[in-house]
Amino acid sequence: MTVSQIIKYGLWAFIAIFGLSFLLGATTTVHQGNVGIYLLAGKANSQYLEPGFHLKAPFIADVQQMPVTTFRYDSGDLALRSHDGQHVTARVVATGHINPAFAVKLYSKFQSVDPDRITSVLVGPVVSGLSGSTFAHYNVDDLVSKRDDLRKETANDVKKQLALDGIELEDLNIVAFNFSKEYNDNIERKMGVEQARLTAKLTLDKETIQSQVQVVQSKAQAEAAIATAQGEAESTRLRAEAEAKAIKVKNEALNNASPNFVSYLYATKWDGQLPNVSGVQNPLLNLPAPRQ
Repeated sequence: MTVSQIIKYGLWAFIAIFGLSFLLGATTTVHQGNVGIYLLAGKANSQYLEPGFHLKAPFIADVQQMPVTTFRYDSGDLALRSHDGQHVTARVVATGHINPAFAVKLYSKFQSVDPDRITSVLVGPVVSGLSGSTFAHYNVDDLVSKRDDLRKETANDVKKQLALDGIELEDLNIVAFNFSKEYNDNIERKMGVEQARLTAKLTLDKETIQSQVQVVQSKAQAEAAIATAQGEAESTRLRAEAEAKAIKVKNEALNNASPNFVSYLYATKWDGQLPNVSGVQNPLLNLPAPRQ
């Protein structure tokens, strides 16, 4: 191979490499979940690039990809104070994303596409500051009983403030409360008093129920005794009426019977002994003699 041929082939190889580099440098792809920051000679273009395939000036242009997917921010323990001056420790967790319309502005401000860096600078102070001002609207007892109202008020304030900086808040939660030792001791004392009150009330209710049961039982026993006495009295009355009626029937029968029948009754009842008392007429002695 001659020198001229070597130069020729080397020139073609250079052209091919240059052409390939030119083509590769003139295209870029923005991945899903990101927006592209177009930098021309190091200066950011005012328009961001949507996900997809794009052309760019080779060698002098670059495209930085900024994530706009959901991020999570944890405030850690925040030292706050309630409306009545009680010390409270709380953790606030927020989720959100960078508004694509603010991507270029945020890049120019922070010279970075790292969402952690951006959100730590923007989200942290807003969450801690507005949480403190919101907590100051509530007494310490209301922080628990009105926790949902507290969360909504904090979320609304944080959302409005972050929107001005290009951060869209998706959700905010207050995940933990810790109160001062004095407050916890006071709560324990209140719980002890309340427990004692409930115990006393339960005891009173139990005794009241027992008394009511005893009254009902006594009333039932009294009513049963009255019913028994009434039944016995009615039974006695019926027996007396029956005996009186039987005596009346017997007397009427005797009054209407013939003398011989009465004498016959005496004879059937006679035990064979004569009366020991003189002067007493014995009907048995006056019975007529049987006919032959």
